[in-house]
Amino acid sequence: MSNALQSNSYLFGSNATFIESLYKQYLENPNSVDSSWQDYFKAFQD
Repeated sequence: MSNALQSNSYLFGSNATFIESLYKQYLENPNSVDSSWQDYFKAFQD
């Protein structure tokens, strides 16, 4: 998981596995996740 994602405390705990899974899915195919998640993950790459 990227350092930008790790710096957000709400991404840890019970949400971490879910969000990491979404992020991996996004990296493979951005259109496979909801547009709100696309925007969220794209912000970390910018």
